[in-house]
Amino acid sequence: GDIFDVFSNREGSTRARTTSPQNYPREGEDLRYDMEISFMDAFLGGKRQVQYKDPITGSNQTLTVTIPRGVRDEQKLRLKGKGMPGENGGSPGDLYIAIHVKDHNLFERDGDDIYIDHEIPFTTATLGGKIQVPGIEKTINVTVPAGTKDSTVLRLKDKGFYKLNSEERGNQLVRVKIKIPKRTSKKQKELLEQLKATGV
Repeated sequence: GDIFDVFSNREGSTRARTTSPQNYPREGEDLRYDMEISFMDAFLGGKRQVQYKDPITGSNQTLTVTIPRGVRDEQKLRLKGKGMPGENGGSPGDLYIAIHVKDHNLFERDGDDIYIDHEIPFTTATLGGKIQVPGIEKTINVTVPAGTKDSTVLRLKDKGFYKLNSEERGNQLVRVKIKIPKRTSKKQKELLEQLKATGV
């Protein structure tokens, strides 16, 4: 596979290039390539092919890039020696793959944690109960405590992103949104009036 390092929000190479006499070996310049991946690609990791034009020969080149599981938006993958060739026997530069992660239609990511808004009936919020919440891998059964207030955040441990180069995971945070019915049946109104009479 490709040898790479991951850098967070850092441009260019870590190597300091200094001026040198004309005939001394000089390192090649670094190259940058921007790659857009899906939210799930960032979660799962995998391999992607990068097609680019060789800056020297002009020929089309293909590289296989390994995306590490848990990579974050704006992180960079460093492919050593895949940049511009050096001069006078100097080592080639590096190729930096800048990762751009697309938004998800349900989840928001904060570090290794993910957030989701989820509506529940006001009766479940009051009495408590079991609900099912979409997870990044599968549906998750969640227990709602009695007396849950609107905007309460329920934490689902180890249901978020994998930490980079680790088996540990972040959490999934469920922001509870209490659903108030706009229309009620005659029987429902009667029951609500009875509850109202008790001071609930």
